[in-house]
Formats: sequence, structure tokens, C-alpha cells
Amino acid sequence: PAHEKIGVVDSQWIVHQGLPSLGNQGESQTGKAPWMGVRERCKKEWTMFQSRLAGAENAYFKSMRNDMSNSSAH
Repeated sequence: PAHEKIGVVDSQWIVHQGLPSLGNQGESQTGKAPWMGVRERCKKEWTMFQSRLAGAENAYFKSMRNDMSNSSAH
């Protein structure tokens, strides 16, 4: 079944914080247009996601190396 082929990137829960996600939402801060704040937060969150994904990949490949070394010892 398809659901058995779905993996988990990480176990961190995402909490809805009611933050504006569209450029015309929210209020301007420090003289910046609302869309600029949304764009900055989007870039920051994307960078965090990429870092978490890279960590998950590294952990996966490390576990695969361990599994391979353990299976060849028998």
C-alpha cells in the first residue's frame, strides 16, 4: 500500500500561530511593507526546513551504513 512508502522527515510538530502568510496581510513594521516581512519569514523558515531535512538525510544514511556493516558481519 502507498501509505507504507511514506516517510517522516522529522518528528517536530508545526504549530499554527496565526501569522500572516500573504503579502497583503498583516501590518507594516519598522517602515517595511507587510509583504517584505512575509518574504523574510518565508526565507527563514525555508532555511530551517532545509537544515532539518539535511539532518534527517544524514541520520538516515548513517543508519544505513550501520545496518550494512552489521549485516555483513554475520
